[in-house]
Amino acid sequence: MNACPKGVLALDSERITPKGYHPAKLVDPDGCIGCSSCFITCPDVAITVVK
Repeated sequence: MNACPKGVLALDSERITPKGYHPAKLVDPDGCIGCSSCFITCPDVAITVVK
């Protein structure tokens, strides 16, 4: 996903939100640097960064 400079996010192909979208999921927790780019980019403010 373009929202993550480290590429630790991916679309969850097994889930669909009530709005009909595949939500993002963290696929590499150890690779996350806590930069909050995903939080800032998320249009629904549905991401929380805890590091």
